[in-house]
Amino acid sequence: MKLALIPRSSKLNYNDRVRGLKMAYPTVSVNNVYMFPGIPELLIKSFSNLKDSLFKSNNKFYTKSIYFNVTEDKIAEPLHTLVAEYPDVQFGSYPKLFHSIVKVKVTVESCNEESTMKAYKKLLTLIPKECIVNMEDVDI
Repeated sequence: MKLALIPRSSKLNYNDRVRGLKMAYPTVSVNNVYMFPGIPELLIKSFSNLKDSLFKSNNKFYTKSIYFNVTEDKIAEPLHTLVAEYPDVQFGSYPKLFHSIVKVKVTVESCNEESTMKAYKKLLTLIPKECIVNMEDVDI
């Protein structure tokens, strides 16, 4: 019974949008927080039923990736410069700990294609060319 208790403000979603039937178990949500079942089959079914409402967006997302053969600390300063210069762009830095060539992957992401491309091109000019890995030569 303790597992059946939910907050009063919760919403129980029983709809099976895939088959048009009522599901035997609900997906529980409170505002924008969803509680999914831990059983993989039920989790997959819940995601399938809610994907359109959870992941719906009219925005297009633009992403560029650059791979470097130097560690994050070597590119931190240029990245800080770009973060200040392009506030509408998100930058991600992802170390590759066990790759023989690539040491870090940097992503440049935004809903604005022009900003994404400008930030990407500027990053390419701020980092020495010998630090940039040509991905055609690398298997990630």
